[in-house]
Amino acid sequence: MATGTTSKIHYKGSYHEMHVNLTGSGVMQKNLEMIGPVEYTAEETAYAKRIQGETGTEEKGLLCEIKELDKPVKDPEGGSTDVAEVSWITPTLHISTTCTPFGIPWHSWAVVASSRHSIGHKGMLLAAKVMATTAIDFLQDESLLIEMKKEFKDKLKGYTYKSGIPPDQKPPLRVKKTR
Repeated sequence: MATGTTSKIHYKGSYHEMHVNLTGSGVMQKNLEMIGPVEYTAEETAYAKRIQGETGTEEKGLLCEIKELDKPVKDPEGGSTDVAEVSWITPTLHISTTCTPFGIPWHSWAVVASSRHSIGHKGMLLAAKVMATTAIDFLQDESLLIEMKKEFKDKLKGYTYKSGIPPDQKPPLRVKKTR
């Protein structure tokens, strides 16, 4: 105020925590266990270790065993995701498969290199199979959908989602000017 400076806030996003749907996650976990983990070749493992070495990460290779379904914690680890916003509007499921070497830095060249390699392709194919079999389960057993929706409604406790972005906010677009 002393300098006469003014400011204007431009919202670029809105972040709610992820609503985990245990009913749907259980169905997805069952399908993941049924299909089983990806088997990687010696060449793929060597490639993963090379990527880890080049990023200064311990050379563990690919960790692709199927883990047990964790119960959600109050403050989960990890970054934000726009999918969390969707999880306040409709029941939402999430699956993680091995598409990159263990421990490499996210949002880096190493993720791109791994994801375009057969390592990434195999992990993505596993995820697609699990999502497809999960969708079939929901189509064949309406009671699963009913339970998933009930759990979703119970977690909201009457809360109606409202985005933290003002309705009149314009998206932060960068338009490249041509000559």
